Amino acid sequence: MICNETSPQTYARIGGILYLLIIVLGIFYEMIVRDSILVPGDSMATMASLKQNEFLWRLGIIAEFMSSIISIGLVLIMYRLTQLVNKDLAMLAAFFNLAGVTIQTVYIVQLVEALFPIGASSYLQAFTPEQLSAMISLSTKSHVFGFGIALLMFAPYFLLTGYLIYKSRYLPKFVGILYMISGVGYLINSIILIMAPQFSGMVFMVIVLPVFIGEISLSLSLLFKGVNENEWSKYSTRVNQINP
Repeated sequence: MICNETSPQTYARIGGILYLLIIVLGIFYEMIVRDSILVPGDSMATMASLKQNEFLWRLGIIAEFMSSIISIGLVLIMYRLTQLVNKDLAMLAAFFNLAGVTIQTVYIVQLVEALFPIGASSYLQAFTPEQLSAMISLSTKSHVFGFGIALLMFAPYFLLTGYLIYKSRYLPKFVGILYMISGVGYLINSIILIMAPQFSGMVFMVIVLPVFIGEISLSLSLLFKGVNENEWSKYSTRVNQINP
């Protein structure tokens, strides 16, 4: 259990590891599971692929749930690392993150629902193969939009946390800037997905690299560089003087 006596360097190392796990799990789902199973524009081919790769799909669902669980732990760590700069903003950022994780977790259920039409239940005989494949497509598409809505909550978290990192003197300023850029990217992506979904694919290709750079830079910075403990001590002393 992490307690108040835990050193900031320990927080940073654990945070870096957790963030890398989230990134790896995300890449696994998007590139190994989703891209290899779903066939864009062909629901019947998608259903056939899902039947052949059901175990892989289930692994992807587990990966998404694990990512949500790990994200909650990361919320605590990032709050602890940024609350010295501004406790209220750090707490607000944590609330936005938890809201995003909640929405993301709820919409993971859509990935489970995508498996229902390929089951062996007798009631499925009431539907044609075309109808069953349409159900799968609706479930996977709902998950995409649900994740896009979750990103609307994550975006303010990225902006606030990036700002707090930038203002701190114990974490690299450039990481804070890159993290805020990630937040802007997520915000744009979600708005386009909802308002003009026909352009969402093109927009995603534009923002995916800066978003990835922002997230990987923070995770690697926490893991390998950690916290400037001299500056951390100065902040801690100042906070203790204000709140004896």
